[in-house]
Amino acid sequence: MDRLAAPDNPVGPAALAAPQERAVPVVQADRVARTVEELVAKVAMAAEQYARTDARKMPPEVFFLPGTGASPGFWKPVGERLPGDWTKHYFGWPGLGDEPADPAIKSYDDLIALVETRLGEEPVDLVAQSMGGFIAARVALAHPKKIRRLVLTATSGGIDLAPFGVSDWRPDYRKAYPDAQPWITEGRAVPNLPVEKIACPTLLLWADADPISPLAIGRHLETRLPNARLHVISSTEHRFAATHAAEVAPLIAAHLSAQP
Repeated sequence: MDRLAAPDNPVGPAALAAPQERAVPVVQADRVARTVEELVAKVAMAAEQYARTDARKMPPEVFFLPGTGASPGFWKPVGERLPGDWTKHYFGWPGLGDEPADPAIKSYDDLIALVETRLGEEPVDLVAQSMGGFIAARVALAHPKKIRRLVLTATSGGIDLAPFGVSDWRPDYRKAYPDAQPWITEGRAVPNLPVEKIACPTLLLWADADPISPLAIGRHLETRLPNARLHVISSTEHRFAATHAAEVAPLIAAHLSAQP
């Protein structure tokens, strides 16, 4: 019988031994680590972009903030003219205007906390009148990722008013709302705010002849907010957002519906 030919690569004990591990050069290891970090960063960025795109498909959720009149009904003439599938929250300020008092509400900080406690995971839009604009600005500065868009109407709080010659609203307010909590008219002026840090798209709505918040204030804010646009309404009313709701609502709808 012919002998079986020996294999060219005999399998012996030495051949079965485990292969020796090779040390990865330090330079190569660093390059791999950087590549992994870059991939992780790209995945995170893609996830964030997807989340933003998905959020844009959802109808807006809007917080309506009144001024010192404090009524949740202030913004309803506008809100009722906005799309029906939008989620709308109408805030009132306890103890101000004709709203029932709440012993826990004693300052602007307490009003800000009322809004902050309603914030969820998804970003919302803030639509604010006069003093409510100060509340909105504070919330936007504290929670930039939770505020998608802003609308500020006749807002004066948070800036130095001395150069603008504004009318003192407090005497007339006391006559109109004698039972309003004293802190709203007796406290110090609200502090100035770094509004330059508010990056979200902002619509500024101002009347051309409002003695309480002159148009010059709206123009001033337009130069300071990095992503703001000013629209002027022909009116002498500080409350023009309510009295001119048919004109104001389409402007707000267009702003809140716009894509980034």
